[in-house]
Amino acid sequence: FFSHTFLPSRGRKMLRTSLHATLARHSPRDSLSRKSTSHSPRSHRARPQVRQARQVAATCTYIQERLNVVLTGFECAPFAKKGGLGDVMQSLPKALVRRGHRVMTVSPMYYHYDELGEPCGGVHLDVCGTGVDIQYFHHHRDGVDLVFVNHPCFIENAENIYGGSVMDVAWRGALLSQAAIEAVWHVPCGGFPYGTESLVYVANDWHTALLPVYLQAFYKEHFHLGFARSVLVVHNISHQGRSHWDDVWRLGLPDHHTGAFYLDDPMEGQGMNILKAGIEYATKVIAVSPGYAWEISTDEGGWGLAPTIRNDPMKISGIVNGIDFDTWSPEHDTHLQSDGYQTYGTNLEGLWTGKQACKAALQRQLGLPERHEVPVLGFIGRLDEQKGLDLILDSEEY
Repeated sequence: FFSHTFLPSRGRKMLRTSLHATLARHSPRDSLSRKSTSHSPRSHRARPQVRQARQVAATCTYIQERLNVVLTGFECAPFAKKGGLGDVMQSLPKALVRRGHRVMTVSPMYYHYDELGEPCGGVHLDVCGTGVDIQYFHHHRDGVDLVFVNHPCFIENAENIYGGSVMDVAWRGALLSQAAIEAVWHVPCGGFPYGTESLVYVANDWHTALLPVYLQAFYKEHFHLGFARSVLVVHNISHQGRSHWDDVWRLGLPDHHTGAFYLDDPMEGQGMNILKAGIEYATKVIAVSPGYAWEISTDEGGWGLAPTIRNDPMKISGIVNGIDFDTWSPEHDTHLQSDGYQTYGTNLEGLWTGKQACKAALQRQLGLPERHEVPVLGFIGRLDEQKGLDLILDSEEY
């Protein structure tokens, strides 16, 4: 019962307080300390109460709200991947499912993927003042409801999913954000739409940062999804959806919601900033590590948004990106099965033999001498100043 019941934080605190009081009244140590009552019939009758209170107290440690989680982003591996976001959209939902939540991902349908059949639903949207009809395609995999949004604007940009001007990308992001919000009603996942109970939307980066804004402006203010919460995950704060201030009127928002987009940046000047508005409207903002959460709050690392981050420091958290061991395990990696590479276990013997073999194969592949005593250093990342390439180049002589 408790593992699937939502209790507000105040209710959980009151329940724990009551349980602690019950344990205190019926503590066996208490009865033993009073020798005159330690063997009384009353103390024996109390023991079942103690056991029951302890069982409930132990269960309450794991009380959690079973959530309906909807994640949205421009990427979702293995269907579309340009960077780390694709991996997050693939792996995080599976981890949330293992914790007992019901999880849906909503991403663009850049191609008609083999796993998809016929459309399972559709809806008419008003995207930045333009009427748009979209279709939903659904595929259930690894316990996750994978939902794809079909519209020509995604197919036209399949080869460059982030291509076009800021406002071109913003328009596609506005469409995807609204489609994700509406999906809880229009996609019959397993015959049962998600509905509005215990609902959390998770947007990623500026491309879907309009979701928290639209959730407030088009739904909550009209008495829909009043209890839904929104989370904005910041993967790279340097990409913010900046544009000329007059472009804010192209987003189709009521006037009183446009102020959150205004940013007077000493470096870039005045303008519209979509990520800033998303940060202000989101219930919670999560950076991809505790260190990055601190970095984006500094003037050096916030790229003009540090004051916005510092305005509500309790809203910001940092959670380290995880890793999917089904994909990245050296015991099962299909890329380590040819050309001298080999899979290996993570025990000491496997690390010594398998990793040595892979290192030798890499040295051969790169035309380097096969020397097991020489370390091989590798860098995996974009050729971008943010990744610290200047530090590597400056340290070359060492």
